[in-house]
Amino acid sequence: MVDWVARLCSVASMRATADLSISELFQVAAPELGDRAVFLSSTTRWLRDHPALVEDWQAYSDDRRASPAPYLHLEDPPTPHAVGFYKTDGAVDVAHYRDAAHACADYLYREACWILRREQVR
Repeated sequence: MVDWVARLCSVASMRATADLSISELFQVAAPELGDRAVFLSSTTRWLRDHPALVEDWQAYSDDRRASPAPYLHLEDPPTPHAVGFYKTDGAVDVAHYRDAAHACADYLYREACWILRREQVR
């Protein structure tokens, strides 16, 4: 496992008790954003092994009141989970997933790019 994966995947669960802002927590996690495939593979694996973290990220996404911002919307099966970018005029760049860990990994990538680089990615 890559060192940053556990740190990044734990950011949502640490936010309530940390003395750092969410931006600072992402900076400390220092995720590798250069290779999206490696990012998604590594974080999906970790999240599958730690499903409570997926729930933490859903709660974090639900608590976000910012726009524009990435979002995660987990559904009950068989409805697919949705990940996208919310703007004041609605959602864009929406992707659907059957696997909650994979959806969450995509959300983490989008959120990390948004918070650390102010980049909207698909």
